[in-house]
Amino acid sequence: MLTVYRIAYGIVLAVFLGNIVMASKAQNSGVAITLFVLAGVLLLAILGLVLRFSRVQPTLFWVVVVCWEILFIWYAWFSPVAPFLFHEAHVLDAGAAANESAAHYLKAGILFGLLFAWFLSLPFARMKWRGPAAHV
Repeated sequence: MLTVYRIAYGIVLAVFLGNIVMASKAQNSGVAITLFVLAGVLLLAILGLVLRFSRVQPTLFWVVVVCWEILFIWYAWFSPVAPFLFHEAHVLDAGAAANESAAHYLKAGILFGLLFAWFLSLPFARMKWRGPAAHV
């Protein structure tokens, strides 16, 4: 079960990095390049956590995961390419545009919450599979 979890976690990270790569190609700015480099460094750190799962100190585990979550929040909502923001309306009517915006933010909020929880699950999964000694 742990192997399946670690593979699934790695796949989600790869998709996230792929999204960042596509966004950095579309927007060739200093911010996008900095985001790409920072995401790459954090991705390697998270990958190290996934591979060396039980041999990494809990404090380092939490620091890396929290940094990853901060990057995820910034990228998702505040970066120039923010995938969860509503960028364009496909209707001209103000009421329909408001409904479209509301529907988008509802879906985006749910997806963001699920991804945030998934990324945060790594230290908790470590605690579960390592047992009580992992809490120290």
